[in-house]
Amino acid sequence: MASEPRTVATFNYMKWNAKLYQTEKPFQITIDIPKDAPDQRTTNVEMEKGPEETITDIRSTVDSYHLDEHGFAFFPMNAERLPAWKFSNPRFVNEQYLPQCVSLIKKALPGADRVHFFGWRLRSSDPLSSGSNINGRTVKPAPVPHVDQTPGAVHDLVAERFPHEAEELFRGRVRTVIIWRPISGPVEDWPLAVTEASSVLPSSLVEVSRIRPGYCGDVLYMLPQEGVKWHYLSKQRSDEALVMKIFDTREGVAGYCAHASFKLKNATVNAPPRESIEVRAMVFSNE
Repeated sequence: MASEPRTVATFNYMKWNAKLYQTEKPFQITIDIPKDAPDQRTTNVEMEKGPEETITDIRSTVDSYHLDEHGFAFFPMNAERLPAWKFSNPRFVNEQYLPQCVSLIKKALPGADRVHFFGWRLRSSDPLSSGSNINGRTVKPAPVPHVDQTPGAVHDLVAERFPHEAEELFRGRVRTVIIWRPISGPVEDWPLAVTEASSVLPSSLVEVSRIRPGYCGDVLYMLPQEGVKWHYLSKQRSDEALVMKIFDTREGVAGYCAHASFKLKNATVNAPPRESIEVRAMVFSNE
């Protein structure tokens, strides 16, 4: 069988500051800091360009990747009634799109007895884009390899959303996932790259506290390491949904999928901007 096509790209990585992080935890703040606060810093995290890395195009073998084995998988999604322009309306997303995501999750995740959404986000690589659901500013593709939540953040979120049920819910299986797809495809630049869970060392993931309007929790930033297996789906269409794991209470399966966007080296000057939506969901199973 012919080898899968590959490309090379660079990501922006968190710069490790051993001396600083001995005394304080990495943090990022995107809310206004009170003027009388003694510490006016919004972050103690610096980013740096990483080395060139190989990313495999899995277009010809996409069906070989599975959530419990690799941490991600692709699934068909009917996009016929999901034109890109409608996603600027939160009501459309909440009333029309999220129910489709429930159907997809129940097909993708066996035993999904209950689904609870805890956020969604639009992104665009268009420098002139003004549409956003994050504080009125445009959210760009994220070139920093990361996992959206730590296990502790997931536990805190479940306890916050279900204060009287959390203990019982954690007796079963709890998973958090992201459904990611382009709303106007195919993607010709800034695709999303995903890692095979088994290739990312736990020691390469650093907890970073994030404080932003309406949310306070920890994310995992990935440090550069050798041997990471990066993949992407070339020219991903709007009817191809990527499901990524962020957390799973079951042992012996892939628990997370570090991911990041990257600039395609062979993208044309006139390549249309990438526009995408990501939906975050908790999935509960009575296992």
